[in-house]
Amino acid sequence: LKKLNKTPEAEKILIEEVSFINFFKNQLEHLITRKRLGSYKSQKTGFYHLSNYLSSKGKTDLLFDEITPLFIRDFETFLKEKGILNNSCIKYIKTFKSIYNQGVKLGIYQQKSNPFILVKNKYSPVEKKTLKRIDIEKIFKTTFGVKDHLYNIKNYFLFQIFAQGMRVSDLMTLRWGNIKDGEINFYQLKTKTQHRIPF
Repeated sequence: LKKLNKTPEAEKILIEEVSFINFFKNQLEHLITRKRLGSYKSQKTGFYHLSNYLSSKGKTDLLFDEITPLFIRDFETFLKEKGILNNSCIKYIKTFKSIYNQGVKLGIYQQKSNPFILVKNKYSPVEKKTLKRIDIEKIFKTTFGVKDHLYNIKNYFLFQIFAQGMRVSDLMTLRWGNIKDGEINFYQLKTKTQHRIPF
């Protein structure tokens, strides 16, 4: 086969036609391979909302070159129209930005300008509500049939409480091998640090 040399014009076309959606999917696959399940779950949710926005526009793909300040603004408006709270909107936009920046750093796309220049990450204050002892006792005493989906949810939740507020990402990775010498021994997914819980 005759080897074809790429002209500057051809290189430009290739750069502009890089699929952001395909790159996003590839990044999600890497997270699974590296067992970064917490990050995967968070970014997967961001991908879900972005896909829904594209579907509302009759699209299934998004090119890097199509990501502009106007696109980001309209995507954020779409999220708010769906009733998604401000802090969650910021989280999804930050996920979008993170994946975009990874594509630029990996040389997948040559950035012409910053499409996130107008984004303002101003979080809304949130009042954190804590469970009282009486609430936990009510949950503990509530019974569900073994086939009821709430049966396991209740047990998982109570386990998290009694295990010093264990994150759900850590809970889902526990195995019998993590129980040794009267304690639960594991590495936290978020901090990558070892943690021991005596029982």
